[in-house]
Amino acid sequence: MKKLPKIAKSHIAGISFAVAMVSTPCLLQAQNAGENLLKNGDAESGDSAGWIEFPSISSNAKEGSNAFVCKPSGGRVFSEELIPVSPELPYELSASFMSEGTEAKVCLGLSCYDADEKEITSQQITPIIGTETKLREAASKGDTILKIENGQQWVFDTKWTPEYGFVAFDVDDSGAYSDLPNRNLSGAGLKSIRQVGGQWEVELAKPLPADFAAGTKVRQHRAEGAFLWINTPQVGSSWKEIKGRIFGVSEGPRQPGKFWPGTKFIKVIILVDTPDLKNPVLVDEVAFTQVE
Repeated sequence: MKKLPKIAKSHIAGISFAVAMVSTPCLLQAQNAGENLLKNGDAESGDSAGWIEFPSISSNAKEGSNAFVCKPSGGRVFSEELIPVSPELPYELSASFMSEGTEAKVCLGLSCYDADEKEITSQQITPIIGTETKLREAASKGDTILKIENGQQWVFDTKWTPEYGFVAFDVDDSGAYSDLPNRNLSGAGLKSIRQVGGQWEVELAKPLPADFAAGTKVRQHRAEGAFLWINTPQVGSSWKEIKGRIFGVSEGPRQPGKFWPGTKFIKVIILVDTPDLKNPVLVDEVAFTQVE
């Protein structure tokens, strides 16, 4: 089995703790309350080591000598290494931002990963409540029409469903949502949900990726919000700290401040939305800690 990468003490700014080398990706590294689990969260290494897509470093820092320069509007920045988490413990994510130009919106959050280090996507954990039903007839790989027993509770929103609607297969219809994250999905997009001759049909935007037998339990899902956002405030010309806590696991549909079902690892993600592409948004003192 794949081993967790060894993390040198120098990778954690100002903090030293041991990492046990074990032959499982699910075992947590040592975590003590208050320790920053992020590599180079304050840019004091003088570079963007530990991060993907920070374009440069600025000397206009909140603390110390350096801060990160965020990508222009719409550009995502991720922490590089997977951080193991124990969702039954509380965590806090925090960072400080400032804009050197016009006021900007910033998004601070997490990308969630399962025990196999596979990213969990929003469509895998966002069911539409009450849409559990069964396939009335078998469906074959390549089909674009699904015949279901009951589509009365299924939702067709002209803004979202044609692009962001999904069908999940082999679902748990007990109300416990034990199938989440459900990776057994149709391709993105539903063209229609309709009754034909008194029978319900779902037309897919993309061919079905596999065969499914009659009686397979299905549910409508949607993609909504790509990441577990903690906070999305506006920031101006003075440094502003934003933070939020994450504790527990969402039961069924995702809940604010809770890890997505199946989460065993995370990466920190930062996204900036600003009309001013000439003057950057800066971020400093990024921290992800296990708290009391």
